[in-house]
Amino acid sequence: MKKFETYYYKETAKAILLDFDYGYNVYEKVWLPKSQLNILEKLNPTDEHPGWCKIEIPVWLIKKQTPTHTYSNVSPALAIANFITKNNSDVHCCQ
Repeated sequence: MKKFETYYYKETAKAILLDFDYGYNVYEKVWLPKSQLNILEKLNPTDEHPGWCKIEIPVWLIKKQTPTHTYSNVSPALAIANFITKNNSDVHCCQ
């Protein structure tokens, strides 16, 4: 089981619609069965904001989901170096 603090949007008696990140993957608005989850704490959504919950999700269930998008495993330093090279520019730090 992997513990998350995340947002949720809707729920039924059997499922909950939520967002979470796992590894380099982002999962947005995924329906998960409540029978497989351990909901530790929950604040209900309002009209203006999604709800918040502390939840445990089994890793096998996460791996069955399709990520909305995936982050690159490029380090921040390498990303900056690539940007400088591509744009023929320089980085200036201000204090």
